[in-house]
This record gives sequence, structure tokens and C-alpha cells, in this order.
Amino acid sequence: MDRRLHYVQERLSETLNIQYVHNRLQDTFKTVQGSMNAVTS
Repeated sequence: MDRRLHYVQERLSETLNIQYVHNRLQDTFKTVQGSMNAVTS
């Protein structure tokens, strides 16, 4: 039982890390888009 709980915790933390990285990438993409718009206009 203890091992299963540990497994679930690991999967959960991996999922949270993926969501965090995804959010960081979206922020970066928006920043780059803003820079491109500023350059082209």
C-alpha cells in the first residue's frame, strides 16, 4: 500500500511539473509574439 501511494505521488508531481513547464512555455511564446508585433508595427 505504501509503495502504491508513493507511485501516485510521483505521477502527480510529474504532472504538476509538466503543467508548470507548459505554462512557462506559453508565457515565453506570448512574450515573443509581443516582441514580434512591436518589431513589425
